[in-house]
Amino acid sequence: MNATHLLVFMVSSPSAWRRVVCIVSRPTKFIVSCEHAGNVIPGRWGSYFRKAGTALRSHRGWDPGAFDVAVSLSQAINAPLFATHVSRLLIDNNRSLTNPAVWSQYSKLIPAGERAEIVDEYYLPHRGEIERAVAASLGDNDVFHLGVHSFTPELNGVVRDCDFSLLYDPKVSSEREFCRDWLSAIKVRNPTWRLRKNYPYRGSADGLTTALRGVFPEGRYCGIELEFNHGLLANRKQWRLLVSNVMESLVVMIDSR
Repeated sequence: MNATHLLVFMVSSPSAWRRVVCIVSRPTKFIVSCEHAGNVIPGRWGSYFRKAGTALRSHRGWDPGAFDVAVSLSQAINAPLFATHVSRLLIDNNRSLTNPAVWSQYSKLIPAGERAEIVDEYYLPHRGEIERAVAASLGDNDVFHLGVHSFTPELNGVVRDCDFSLLYDPKVSSEREFCRDWLSAIKVRNPTWRLRKNYPYRGSADGLTTALRGVFPEGRYCGIELEFNHGLLANRKQWRLLVSNVMESLVVMIDSR
């Protein structure tokens, strides 16, 4: 698809058919990533985490459910998946190295020389793989990078009134319009879902997608983060329904291209 095309596709629901319109000028390739897929602490640094068991098992240590969703999503849209299972309490792959939050209260105790080794072994390879994949895919294509995450239903006593959210940079029209249409398609499938934009975090805040927007041309690289409320894991039926609705609506959008 080399010229600009107006794409109209139909999204079904029990009560309605909805027309969703997207305008694209180039073919689109997708990649999927999961920066907080696990809570592994390599044995070499285990001594620094002897008292971190509760934190490692909680949302502080990883994004529960995110990796399974990322695997299913990558398979559904036939996209490569890049994931890291090292706990963000060792190093947070979704933070810039200049952000103090890249290190946790536990990993800050690790000597600077060893932290440099952690960066070389676990941080740079993951981010470098994704950056190379985007660069290799651009060519005549636009690239949509979908980063999969989950969030805790309550933080510091505040209940988060959301089931699923898409994070993006509102200044990037291709991201803004794609997320608008995707959320609309999900809502048609199940109007009861609590869907939000740029919640509980801002898509333009420090993170991997924000960093990559600074590397690649605006509009050619689109970085979108999926945020699932992992409180839904307590109800496996509801969790599976939400995940399937999110994926099926995306597949419809892609197939229509």
